[in-house]
Amino acid sequence: MSDGFISYSRKDKEFVRKLHDALEQADLSIWADWQDIPLTADWWQEIQTGIESANNFIAIISPDYVTSEVVKDEIEYAVRCNKRLIPILHRESDANRIHSALKKINWIFFREGDDFEKAVRSLIQSINTDLEHVSEHTRLLENAVRWQQKGRDDSLLLYGRALEEAEQRLTFNSNKEPLYTALQKEYINVSRAAKQRRQRIMLFATTTGLIISTGLALFAAAQWRQAEVGRVQALSAASKATLNSSELEALLEALQSGRRLNRLAGTNEALTSEIVGTLQKVVYQVREQNRLEMQGDRFSCVSFSPDGTTIVTAGERGQVYLWNLQGDRLAEFQANPGWIRSVSFSPNGEKIVTAGANGVVSVWNLQGDRLSQFQAHRGTIWSVRFSPDAEQLATAGEDGTARLWDLQGNPITEFREHQAPVKSIAFSPDGQLLLTAGFDGTARLWNLAGRQIAELPGHHNDVVWSANFSPDGQQIATADSSRHLRLWDLQGNQLVEFPGHLGPVRYVSFSPNSQQLVTSGEDGTLRLWDLEGNQLSSMPGHDASWITNVTFSPDGNYLASVGENGSANIWGLTGKEIAKLEGHQDWLWSVSFSPDGNYLATAGIDRTARLWKLEDHSFVEFDRHSSTILT
Repeated sequence: MSDGFISYSRKDKEFVRKLHDALEQADLSIWADWQDIPLTADWWQEIQTGIESANNFIAIISPDYVTSEVVKDEIEYAVRCNKRLIPILHRESDANRIHSALKKINWIFFREGDDFEKAVRSLIQSINTDLEHVSEHTRLLENAVRWQQKGRDDSLLLYGRALEEAEQRLTFNSNKEPLYTALQKEYINVSRAAKQRRQRIMLFATTTGLIISTGLALFAAAQWRQAEVGRVQALSAASKATLNSSELEALLEALQSGRRLNRLAGTNEALTSEIVGTLQKVVYQVREQNRLEMQGDRFSCVSFSPDGTTIVTAGERGQVYLWNLQGDRLAEFQANPGWIRSVSFSPNGEKIVTAGANGVVSVWNLQGDRLSQFQAHRGTIWSVRFSPDAEQLATAGEDGTARLWDLQGNPITEFREHQAPVKSIAFSPDGQLLLTAGFDGTARLWNLAGRQIAELPGHHNDVVWSANFSPDGQQIATADSSRHLRLWDLQGNQLVEFPGHLGPVRYVSFSPNSQQLVTSGEDGTLRLWDLEGNQLSSMPGHDASWITNVTFSPDGNYLASVGENGSANIWGLTGKEIAKLEGHQDWLWSVSFSPDGNYLATAGIDRTARLWKLEDHSFVEFDRHSSTILT
């Protein structure tokens, strides 16, 4: 993505180079066609791509410009893309020959007698006006065009958070310039329809399975009913016995007895009363502990400090809040004017780093004082991470680059091989390597000097959604939009390819001991694997809905997942559901165990974050920011 596409006549090339250099010095990325090459189909495709990927279309008006048929084609394509047009008058021209789309917009004057520096400042101001909306418009157009060019491949549709955000922008910015194109609207609508279709398929499969299971159960009911009554009574007794020593186990025993009771027809009143009484006694302890609330902001990030005593939350309007475990707000500060896409504590717990849609990185202390701030990328920063020694920062941006910085914002290294936005970045556990993943269908492994060690391709260049080092630093796992999960060594050799998911795999994570992998997919399932590619267990997910995030507990014995149905589920490694934590009113994006494993933090688009005490499922609720919590 560039900040601007310069459309000009070759007769004005000297002026355009001067203007281009001035804009580049202002840290703007400008696309211009400098080559005097034949007007071939490949050339026109390159021009179209340049226009599509630019936030602004800058037209250099001159007598030669207004008479050029090539220029006319460029302008009309920019108009079809609903690009923001910025006309520059360089040389006086015949008004009757100027394209009608340029006539109705205020011009910036760069004539020979005009103040060049002043005009440049005006141009920069125009380019940066409403930057977030214009950048999102460009990104959506690029995705929609790619989808159309690839034969409307379903794997390139919007999913999850990206779809939710696009629908919100389409609703709230429908009359905002630049307007959305018909293709952009169709792309969003088809993405929504695909999501609903997946949900219907999963619901049908679930319902069919339930009907079959119910039929088999009824067929065998006469043989096991009496034995089941005994099991219900035993589970009820066990629940009562363990309530004081282990509330979680008591809850599980009580729930099992209730489920078994439900399957028994004609159960006597005494047994029913006994089981209901036990359930009431146990479930009474699964109660709200408190609420932590900030009005109006939906959380985009929630994370524990390394020592587990502090929680940071951030929202779509740029606010950051620090909380203790009792729900008291410790600090509040404004990090960005818009979305915060990434926030994290330093490994020593002394600092916080934030990054957002405006490309700015900020480093803070725990009192909310800004220690440094710098422009790291043009456009959105998708991920920012501290190095293990807390001395450096790594950023991943939509401008197709990853970058390494010191904490004062001085650049150290730039990593430039990606051909599309870079979605994620991670340091190796020893801090000597960086792993990036992007929309160009690759993950890439680098040393800190910027040398690419290995390219880890997705299947047929599908988007690599997730890439992570194993905790021991010896292997890498990647997941892509074509349902493929792969395991690699540090030389870039593929070790294993995992089958199993029925849709794109959105997330992959290693267990703390580096011996297992968990994946979540758009087929609504969680799957646990060993490193040889064997599936150890499968978890049915969240009521046939998309699973947005999953994480291991610190001891590696449990999994926590969140999804678009608003619940957080805790699972044993055998696939058994340990607990279902309900109360959120909408999608959840983020889930995190505390370092001691005693708490679980969840956050999503209902404008709340919750801290769950896993011993009794009570929670503190951070409610609410003025915008969505996404990370």
